[in-house]
Amino acid sequence: MLPRRLLGALVVVVLSATMAVTDVVVPVAPAPVAHAAAERVPESPVVRRGAEYHLKHSMSAGAADEVFTYGRAGDEVWFADTDGNGTDTPVVRRASTLHIRHSMSAGPADIQVVYGRAGDALLFADLDGDGTDTPVVRRGAEFHVRSSLTSGPADVVFRYGRATDQVFFADLDGDGTDTPVVRRGAEFHVRSSLTSGPADVVFRYGRATDQVFFADLDGDGTDTPVVRRGAEFHVRSSLTSGPADEVVVYGRAGDDVYFGRWKAPLEPLELELTSTASRWWSLGNAYADNTVNTAAFRRDSVTSGMVGSERLQFTAYYDRRGRVVLARRVHGSDDWKVEVTQHRGPITDAHNVISIGLDGQGYLHVAWGMHGAPLAYARSDRPGSLTLGDIKPMVRTAALTQQAEARESSVTYPQFLPTADGDLFFLYRHGRSGNGDVVLNRLDSRSQTWSRVADNLLGGEGQRSAYWQAVTDDAGRLHLSWTYRETSDVMTNWDVMYAVSTDDTATKWARSDGSRYDALPITVQDAERVSEVPQQSNLINQTHMTLDDDGNPFIATYHDDDRGETQYMVMYHDGARWHSVNTGVRQGRVDLSGAGTLALPLSRPDIAVRGSGRDAEVVLLVRDTALRGSEQSNVATVVRTGKGGIGGGAWYLRDLTTGPVHSWEPTYDTRLWQDEGVLEVYLQYSAQGNHETTVETPPARVYVVRVDLGDWPELRRAAEADVAPPA
Repeated sequence: MLPRRLLGALVVVVLSATMAVTDVVVPVAPAPVAHAAAERVPESPVVRRGAEYHLKHSMSAGAADEVFTYGRAGDEVWFADTDGNGTDTPVVRRASTLHIRHSMSAGPADIQVVYGRAGDALLFADLDGDGTDTPVVRRGAEFHVRSSLTSGPADVVFRYGRATDQVFFADLDGDGTDTPVVRRGAEFHVRSSLTSGPADVVFRYGRATDQVFFADLDGDGTDTPVVRRGAEFHVRSSLTSGPADEVVVYGRAGDDVYFGRWKAPLEPLELELTSTASRWWSLGNAYADNTVNTAAFRRDSVTSGMVGSERLQFTAYYDRRGRVVLARRVHGSDDWKVEVTQHRGPITDAHNVISIGLDGQGYLHVAWGMHGAPLAYARSDRPGSLTLGDIKPMVRTAALTQQAEARESSVTYPQFLPTADGDLFFLYRHGRSGNGDVVLNRLDSRSQTWSRVADNLLGGEGQRSAYWQAVTDDAGRLHLSWTYRETSDVMTNWDVMYAVSTDDTATKWARSDGSRYDALPITVQDAERVSEVPQQSNLINQTHMTLDDDGNPFIATYHDDDRGETQYMVMYHDGARWHSVNTGVRQGRVDLSGAGTLALPLSRPDIAVRGSGRDAEVVLLVRDTALRGSEQSNVATVVRTGKGGIGGGAWYLRDLTTGPVHSWEPTYDTRLWQDEGVLEVYLQYSAQGNHETTVETPPARVYVVRVDLGDWPELRRAAEADVAPPA
């Protein structure tokens, strides 16, 4: 844990960055283990007025979240993590006695310790990385370090700098150990260890007259500068010169202010997997207050491909700070490398998913954080890398009209799809629900340049939007199926349509029978209908599609059947005509009325197929509260056809988790399935409130899970269709 420090209200010590350290004996720091599996809680301010403390749980304006009293108005006060539990609590000094309280509440001290002298300058710091702050007494240029909260002589005494210097300690590299930072006017000299030598980093920030704090305001374990001017706090998120990243007003100009962690670290939500998971890998902790990490339209959440001689697999997710996190492994290895990027997204809107794509040159392309917002797109700095460049436009050429350029001003549902030669398609919606168009770009991976294929591929004609799913085949052709929506209400979804590009340029399009679409955009009047589903049928949008071994499309969705039950449906083409199969695996009707992201009682299904036509084995990945034959509710579940394939009419299921996953929706590594027939799924507990609301939830562990698709003994039959199987 990090020290919680007050500057300005305390008499603090500042070290000279050019003076040598003498007589330094510092205990060797063990690797930090306290709360190693926990999510860090960001630091936030507490304002002191006499013996009253006004505490905030975030760096934001507004009223205090808690108010409590402790001690006396004239006390000297510090806040420190004195018991190593991850939270900071008050320490009062009277003469040479420290009165330590282990909670933010009124009452007597839990511990009293005599240390130092009444006139000593005092700080608290974690100098050995054990997660506990202990006192450091300064007498002139001499520092007396006590490594435990007990009375007695110092464990370490060292000299540093000059008697007139000011010094404070901070963890500036996130290793869990505090080291000195020297401030000279507006210049900061950072030393990353308690050793002699020049500063490791020098930067300028603020003004010489500013009051300065160092605090970890984003919970990443690293302290950065906060400048206070009156009631204004100027927050800098990196150890570099430049303007504040954020300015927050809190409290009054005359208040004493401290920073600390007031809540215990959050233990991540972990999942227990069944034997249907033949292998699994646990990554970092992700944001879970909504489905921004697990919505079905995350294409892709996991992707893989050859980079040089190795197959690399990548995934991405938001952490609780909204930072875009990337992870990578060599497929076949258990070692994932996880890297937090410099980019963030507005995570409270579940539409703002992260989509990733890997091109044939090994560059990772990432788009994120958009719901009718300007395009946020970045690319890795080199093949196979997890380091992203800055946000940049995707398509900008002299040939583009102003209207075409404006297509990047209002982006939703980004999706990357590979072509056969290693290039990428990029699909997104321009506009809004009930009035949007589908835009298509194409990457030339050799030159790393994007071009516009279609400003308007699936046109809404100003009256509706097309919600699509897509897949590419071995020839690089792009297959699309979609549902139209008339308004922002999900119940105005209707019909399932289809189109396929005639080649990998995707400039010309055809229907399943080979007849050509005359021109783009494809409109309601021209679109091929796979299945007629009227409005008010609980037809869900943005599901998934795949191809069988002959390259024919299979589409998974759900809507109300003839008996009034909301059922998973599989629509497929056998090379001659379309078939629609009612799986019959669930019971009851749902109600999708309303706008915005909903807390769906059943997930949108994902689909994988091997074999062809009516003999194809179909695998659906679902999460449902009303599956027939299910022993658990709302768990991640695999639903499969029997040995007769989709034409046999029988469906079986196995659970992938032993407990609920709330509102998780399935996505998997489609390229790995297409290339090797291996099914690896992104899995994470995630909540969701109705109509774009969130549910306060601890961080959730991210898993990549390999599904066992071998022989399933003792299969539980979910349903056998009582309708005639397709001819």
